This record gives sequence, C-alpha cells and structure tokens, in this order.
Amino acid sequence: MNFALIAAICLVAATSVLSAPCPSTEIQDCKDNPLEIALVIDGSASIWQNNFTEGLWFVQNLVNRFSISPNAVRVSLVTYGDRVYTEDAFDFDTYSDNAGLKAAIGNVPYRGGNRTETGAAIAYMLDTQLPKARPNVRKVAVVLTDGNSQKEQVTKNEALRARKTGLEVFAIGVGKDISDQELHNIASDSTHVFTVIRYNLLDDILNRLLFEACGGK
Repeated sequence: MNFALIAAICLVAATSVLSAPCPSTEIQDCKDNPLEIALVIDGSASIWQNNFTEGLWFVQNLVNRFSISPNAVRVSLVTYGDRVYTEDAFDFDTYSDNAGLKAAIGNVPYRGGNRTETGAAIAYMLDTQLPKARPNVRKVAVVLTDGNSQKEQVTKNEALRARKTGLEVFAIGVGKDISDQELHNIASDSTHVFTVIRYNLLDDILNRLLFEACGGK
C-alpha cells in the first residue's frame, strides 16, 4: 500500500469530518517495517507552551504505534524558533526502544523564539541527522508548524534539497494563519500537505493516518 497517498487522503478527510475519526489501530501489520522518521517541530513564540505540548503528545502518539528498535523504526527530532535548538535535538541512533524515545520527546523544552527559522531546521536535519540514517531504508520527514518562516526562499530551497535526497516530506500546518504556499513549498507534493485548525485536533488526524496506512486492518 502507498503510505504517502493513503496518509494524505485520511488526513485531509480528518480536517473536515472530525466527528467520525478513523478507528484507532496498533498497525500490527506494518509497525515493524524498517523506517526512519525525522521530526522537525516548530517551537516559536506564536505557538505558546500548551500548544507546543499538544504537538509533542501528537508525535509521542505517532511514534509509540511503531516498534522502535535498531532494526525496525528509528526517529530523530529537532525543534526550532529563532534558531535551531541543537541542544535539544537527538539522532536516529539515540533511542532504541519506545519507552526511552517517548520520554525524550516529552522532555523537549519549549523555548519560544520570536522567529520561525523552518529552513534552518530542515538544513540541520539534512546535514547533521540524515547522514546517520540507514541506507536502503525508507525515510520520512514530518515538519509541524503553526506559522510562516521569515526566510521563505531558504525554507523552499532546503525542502527541495530534502526531496532530492529521496526523503518523503510531510508538512502539517496548524491554525488559520498558516501559509498554504509555504506548506506546499515544504512538502513532497500536494498529497503531503495537511492542515488542522487547532493543536488539540492532531490526534484525530493521527488515528486516521494509522488506520489507513495499514489498509484498515
């Protein structure tokens, strides 16, 4: 099954039919497949602490449905605002089990920078984290943001560079003020662009994504 296409269909549906979310699933048939997931998370001041925490819960729920291990699914993470918060980042090989990874995500601090340097964060992921990914393993990047980057062209260029490496890039925008053009500049294509109105709706999207990605099993 084409994960990217199904994920896109389900996520788009989630934004308009929130009263009927996809059934939750433990994705038993695909949770052990080798996969590298690179998380790029906006921690700028416009988000506020409570929404940043909601975003962390979302990615915790996402990764916790997979088997985290050196031979199955591995996850990297970086946050950003007025700069890339390299002191809080971790690489694909940092955590090798679900408990350690979930705890690490929950401990990522909110720094609330007054800029949105999305392009710099994508560049850090590409230059510092991606080289530690396993060869010949599918790689997915998820950019979660609520705003527009100050350097739109830099963001566009770095996202293009990401796609040229073979990464599937998903862009998730939260809120009414997010730029659709920027999300499309980041994502692999229009089926990889998702929006929700509020951070507390992200779990509705997650349930649909997990269910459809595994063929409804």
